[in-house]
Amino acid sequence: QTLCCLAAGLSSKVTTGASPCCWGLQLVPPALLKDLGPDRNVAVIAACLRVASRFVSEHGLPEDLDDAAFDGQRWRPTLAADTSDGQGGGSAAVAPICYAIWAACAVEVLLAEGSSSAVEGQPLQACRVLAVEFRTLLMRSLAVNHPLTLLRATCLALQVPGQHPPIADDDLFSGKDVRSAIAINVMSGACEAL
Repeated sequence: QTLCCLAAGLSSKVTTGASPCCWGLQLVPPALLKDLGPDRNVAVIAACLRVASRFVSEHGLPEDLDDAAFDGQRWRPTLAADTSDGQGGGSAAVAPICYAIWAACAVEVLLAEGSSSAVEGQPLQACRVLAVEFRTLLMRSLAVNHPLTLLRATCLALQVPGQHPPIADDDLFSGKDVRSAIAINVMSGACEAL
């Protein structure tokens, strides 16, 4: 989610004064984006995507993702899950994994060719490639081992009615162009994974 907010801070798709994205205000204060600057912002996005991909590659995904409860109509809590009841693993990971796929697809769209108002060239292209690789890694892993979670993540990212949280009309994710572009990335990723 934070990556998506950072990418929204670079995107020319975000109009001045509008809410950049439904996750933005809670996770990334506008002052942070200003202090980072566009070049450092791109470097942070790239580093985070590398770390997330490496973590999934080295540790894999929990075995019980498909057995875990997931309510796509509620926003993912941004606090650590309480696993003192022994319910760790898939129950704590299903929402973050679903949101990670949505965020990776959104980063692809927000940093697409010509969509950045502040940065262009090699660093931006590298971030897009890392977002595609991360999305691909997650979706392939889910397709092979956790098909129900892949379906949940796909429905969340496609904003299927009843399978995603409410999004304000002025939100970046409610715009037809952004939703359509994300849908193309999600469906392409799901097709490749299957």
